[in-house]
Amino acid sequence: MVKRAWALRVKPAPGGPFIRDWLVCGPYRQTGASGALAVFKLKFGPEKPGEAVKWYAAPVSDTMPLAAFFSGQANCVAYLKAEITAPQATDAILLMGSDDGIKAWLNGGVVHSNNIDRGQIVDQDMAPIRLKQGTNELLLKVSQGGGGWSVCARIVGADGLPVKGLQVKSQTGAA
Repeated sequence: MVKRAWALRVKPAPGGPFIRDWLVCGPYRQTGASGALAVFKLKFGPEKPGEAVKWYAAPVSDTMPLAAFFSGQANCVAYLKAEITAPQATDAILLMGSDDGIKAWLNGGVVHSNNIDRGQIVDQDMAPIRLKQGTNELLLKVSQGGGGWSVCARIVGADGLPVKGLQVKSQTGAA
């Protein structure tokens, strides 16, 4: 109900900046789990405290093409991680689009979960979030049944406009 109220209250400004710098890991799968809906429910390395996970810098892009990064994969999930720096604590909205399901954590707490089999549309999901001043860690889990596999995300202020001074750490060292 809260998400619906936010959706009716705030219309994000078109063309706001996407999170373009991600670390990625995966794909993760479990024998017997078939389809995006089934693998979404399973917990893998990044969701398990103390589990060793190998992260890789992803290509810089508005949309992360997981199907290209992990070609030929099905019945699995991948995780993306970004470091967001906020100049001050602020209420904001996390906007996401995914093919297939998506789960999001901010600073270790789940802020959104949508177990679904679908194609990606920009801003198809939204979650109200609270950024703390300084470094914030955003973690996404994206499921894959078959076919397309991608994700995009951006953060806007509670007014739907870009957050002034918000920065995403470069994972590739590029400017």
